[in-house]
Amino acid sequence: MVAVVPFRCVLVCLAVVPLAAETIEPINDIRLGVSAMPTPRVSERISDPTTSSTYDWRSDSYPAGVGIRLELGWWHGGDYKVTSSINSLWMVGVNFSAANITPDYYEIGTTTATNNRLDLGTKFRQYGAAFGYGIATSPTDTEAGDLHWELLPAIRLGYGTADTVSPGADPVVASGHGLWWETGIEGGLVLAANSWVVNPFLGLNYGKFKTSIDLPNATTSDMTITTFAPQIGVRVGGSF
Repeated sequence: MVAVVPFRCVLVCLAVVPLAAETIEPINDIRLGVSAMPTPRVSERISDPTTSSTYDWRSDSYPAGVGIRLELGWWHGGDYKVTSSINSLWMVGVNFSAANITPDYYEIGTTTATNNRLDLGTKFRQYGAAFGYGIATSPTDTEAGDLHWELLPAIRLGYGTADTVSPGADPVVASGHGLWWETGIEGGLVLAANSWVVNPFLGLNYGKFKTSIDLPNATTSDMTITTFAPQIGVRVGGSF
């Protein structure tokens, strides 16, 4: 005997079969970025065998200059959907930053001293790694390519070096090294077309670096460099 299934039952059964979940094309990019930030603030305590003073490095206008950061990273996202239009996103990368921290003058308590040796430039350099986890919107198809937005909290840490100038009649430039850390958040627009990626972005970062430097005549410098500044930049790269 052959069972006869009513046509109405077939339609109902088809209607309740669950549809496959929407598949999101994953973000899988290598991006090289360059960005600029105001130079960080420097506070330094100079100690010799007889006395000590704390110097806050200042310039005629703050920010005094611009620091530059290069960063190479791997960006990956879209493995799952946070909401119907927002996907997961993470990145890992390496970076190098450099800034000229030479002050125009020093604040020493309530007094001010002019830096008469601007020719002895001082620099702050950072070498480190970056880790971030955030969100990306689902892409929108445009004539220029696929567009989406990204928002990414990130942490950076690594090794840094900073220069100072010894006090006295015969000043010399000396350097110290140590660990630095930085945390922040950044967001930007990403355009992807023909395996190319362009990503202008803005960020806000906060971080610290501390070091102790031996100077001539049994003098030491304990230096703290604080970053709390906006960041603007652009990344370019390729998808694979």
